[in-house]
Amino acid sequence: MNKLEIELVQHTPIIQFQGQQKGAVLRGTEVKPKLDKFLIKYIFKEFNQYKQYLIGYKEGMTEEDFFDKKPLNYKIRFKTSGKIDSNKINKNTSFYFNNIGDSDKIDANRLVFVNNGKISVEFFSLNRELIKAIDDNFDDFLLINNFGFRQNKTFGSFTSKRDNRKNEDIINRIKELKDNNKIYYIEYEDNIKDDTMYNKIRDDAYKIYQYMKSGISYPKKEESYLFKYMNNNENIKDEKQFIVNNIFNKGNDGDKCQYRYERAVLGVCDYIDYKTLPNKKKGGVVKYESTSVERYKSPILFKIIGNILIIISEEDTNIYDEKFYFKKEGCKKGKEIRTPSKEEFNLDDFLKCFFDSLNKNTNFKKKHKLAFKGKIEVK
Repeated sequence: MNKLEIELVQHTPIIQFQGQQKGAVLRGTEVKPKLDKFLIKYIFKEFNQYKQYLIGYKEGMTEEDFFDKKPLNYKIRFKTSGKIDSNKINKNTSFYFNNIGDSDKIDANRLVFVNNGKISVEFFSLNRELIKAIDDNFDDFLLINNFGFRQNKTFGSFTSKRDNRKNEDIINRIKELKDNNKIYYIEYEDNIKDDTMYNKIRDDAYKIYQYMKSGISYPKKEESYLFKYMNNNENIKDEKQFIVNNIFNKGNDGDKCQYRYERAVLGVCDYIDYKTLPNKKKGGVVKYESTSVERYKSPILFKIIGNILIIISEEDTNIYDEKFYFKKEGCKKGKEIRTPSKEEFNLDDFLKCFFDSLNKNTNFKKKHKLAFKGKIEVK
């Protein structure tokens, strides 16, 4: 049996269900499938290059025989020692309690952080070449992945302790892995030495994402940049207008324009809750159904490594021009709305326009008390 052990560095707390259990930090059931996909996509690429590493592979089998499940033949185990902080989540925590509906899960989930302790990962396999492939590429794997709940919003960021690459090298490598897509990042003056600094960076990420997707209402109102970007076309209105006019009010505004579930392109939430409507009438919870889209995570990943906040994007074209059915909670029949088409929304162009605009908006950082001093850089 071949064995590999790699010590990890935890940069941000991880949100884990039942995180109060002893030693519950990273879970093999989450990490291994992600690592399998990473190795297959970025390293092996062709089926003939990795088929011998697959669990259950027999001579003559084809890629189609494995369908969507391609587990590589190794085992993974995490070890922790020393102090592990496991704290209940403050229900005002930015990024976590947006549109999360199950109070039992809220109470069970905890922020877990290895503080003055040690966390390492062990790999076991009969195949020496597979262990070597993991050893050679695990550091890169950690650069473009977070773990646990709300992982796209800074939580659950790790790197390996042996990875001593400088910030510029980290950014360059992420860019290579992401097919030279633009990588946006903020380099802070001080390293994360305590929770206060981490919280400042996380809150910056929260405010940036909130402004990008849904807008900010407090303390200073900022209209959603996505809304501005999409509504250059006067014939298109967003899902909020659709809900007001067609779910809570039975109007005919739909005859005059096209509605789009715009926010879906940045991630589909569990439901939409409107406390009050523009006419000050009582709102309510709106749920959705889709025959083709069960879940769509945000295509934007916020990752903190040391003193840098990195914004990584990966477009998924499956979300474009898809049907959703919106309905009030308790209603049986929903009303149809589509997501934007590929011609109506381009993620790369949207991000470029957004960050260009944010860099020019000198008052935004002051109004919303962002911690970073310089500009959002692009690579």
